[in-house]
Amino acid sequence: MQMERRRYERFRLQSGVAVLHGSQIGGVDDISLGGMACSCLAVLGDCLDADALDIMCHGEGCSYRVRGVHFRVVRANLDTFLSTVPLARNRCALEFLEAAEMAADIQQIINDFSWSREA
Repeated sequence: MQMERRRYERFRLQSGVAVLHGSQIGGVDDISLGGMACSCLAVLGDCLDADALDIMCHGEGCSYRVRGVHFRVVRANLDTFLSTVPLARNRCALEFLEAAEMAADIQQIINDFSWSREA
């Protein structure tokens, strides 16, 4: 049995949470108090062009934006589409650099949008 190496529990999110990262916009696959995994559609050459991102949340009865989230890329996979189209899907695992300072904002996203919440 493999031991879980992550420090924080990860939460899969329902629809309504998006990430804006430089010229990229995409979805959040999962999130924890220490980081997140996301997938963005990007124009080739613009991938990972900013050191901060915004997390936008919109759901039933709530709408908010967490701005200026600083991060470190832990893993990135760039999947190009057709060679005639200059687009790629950028799948990233990101570590939050100021996790303690933004814990309340991330916890609010988890409370509002995780699949484990009570309906």
